[in-house]
Amino acid sequence: MNRIFLFLLNAMIVLLTASCSSAILGLYGMKNAKPVQEADVLKTAQSYNIPLDDIYELKKEQLNYLFSLDSAKFASAIHDHYQPLQILYYDSNDSLISFHPNCYIGGFPNLQWNKNGKFDVFPPISSAPLDTILPLKKHLLFLQPYSTTKIFNRTDYDYVVVVYWSNHMGRQSKRLVEVVKNNLALAKSKKIKVIYVNNDNVESSNQ
Repeated sequence: MNRIFLFLLNAMIVLLTASCSSAILGLYGMKNAKPVQEADVLKTAQSYNIPLDDIYELKKEQLNYLFSLDSAKFASAIHDHYQPLQILYYDSNDSLISFHPNCYIGGFPNLQWNKNGKFDVFPPISSAPLDTILPLKKHLLFLQPYSTTKIFNRTDYDYVVVVYWSNHMGRQSKRLVEVVKNNLALAKSKKIKVIYVNNDNVESSNQ
């Protein structure tokens, strides 16, 4: 039953981010994806309290990589890593230990990331099945720094958190950022690097 619900929810998200009416998009505070310039991304990032030092742009090469994998073997993982809103937690071994793509998150008119208290602990309880197709070292190859980005040294941190967001997802992106920041407050003495990945241009190119 849960899988059926998640399938229907994901279908709704796909429709929302593709060709559905502006009225339905508006209920979620979303818009259809369109190309953006760096200035647009940085302006929105500031309004969402995203540090400009930690902002990256997703390269389309990531999608090319995902779709080059064996679709029979990795269908579910490919599907999950293709979502527009995601939170990925990596440990000191660069392994994915907690994964939260939007297709596993319910809620209306806002996505409820902390459903069942998953984010009440650090690292949060994974919403999606964990996989090995995108370890951190490979993941970072698909991220393009902006002019404001400060490159970090991976060995300085216990965890790296990758947050996918976009201008066109509106308040859902803003709420996602808030969920991550609230969760980080539970990490105590751990050293954590959060990087924020804008995917507007990749999303718009696939419509």
